[in-house]
Amino acid sequence: MMPSEEYSFLTSTIIKEIASFGGSVKGLVPAIVEKALSEVFKLR
Repeated sequence: MMPSEEYSFLTSTIIKEIASFGGSVKGLVPAIVEKALSEVFKLR
């Protein structure tokens, strides 16, 4: 049985991995974090 989305969480490692492969983290993190991740991984 899966918990409701509001009770789920993702670790920062998963978020960074998604961003590093060019995936969208929109809706998973605040907009400012999304922007910072896109800038960091754009440089790599």
